[in-house]
Amino acid sequence: MAKAMDVANYLIHLRDLDEESGHYFSLTNLKLQKILYYCQGGHYKWDNDILITDSLFEAWDYGPVIREVYAYFKKFGQNDIQTDEYNFDNLTPSQKDTIEAVWTQLKDMSAFQLVDQTHKEAPWTDAQQNFKVFIENEAIRNFFRVNEEVHN
Repeated sequence: MAKAMDVANYLIHLRDLDEESGHYFSLTNLKLQKILYYCQGGHYKWDNDILITDSLFEAWDYGPVIREVYAYFKKFGQNDIQTDEYNFDNLTPSQKDTIEAVWTQLKDMSAFQLVDQTHKEAPWTDAQQNFKVFIENEAIRNFFRVNEEVHN
C-alpha cells in the first residue's frame, strides 16, 4: 500500500521528467493536493483498490488536502515545489501506472481549475455540507467507480 508522501514524490518526479524533456508544468502544493485526490480516485476506478493508505483527505476550503503532505511542502507557498530528494521506491507498477495516468490527464490544468473541479464533486461537497473534517475513502471510491473519467 502506498504512503501519501510516496505518491507526492512520484508526482514531483514526473513533473521533473517532463521539464527535462522540455515541457514545463506547474506543481504547487495546492495543485499537488488535488492531483493526490484524483490519484486516489483513479486507483479506485482502474484497480478497484485504495492507493493512499496512511492518510485521509480533509475537506478544506480549497478542496481535498492531506494535511501531512501539505505541511511538508508549505514552505514553497504558492510557488512550484522544488526538490531533488524524492523517494517512491515502495510504489508498485500498478500504483505508478495510476499516478502516471492521472498526471498525464491533469498536468495541463491549473491549481484553481482543479479546485473548481473538486468543488463540483460529491466527496468534497458532501463532507463540506455535513461539516465533516475528513472525506471518507468510501465516498471517494463510490464517486469514482461510477464516473467515466478521473474528472468531468
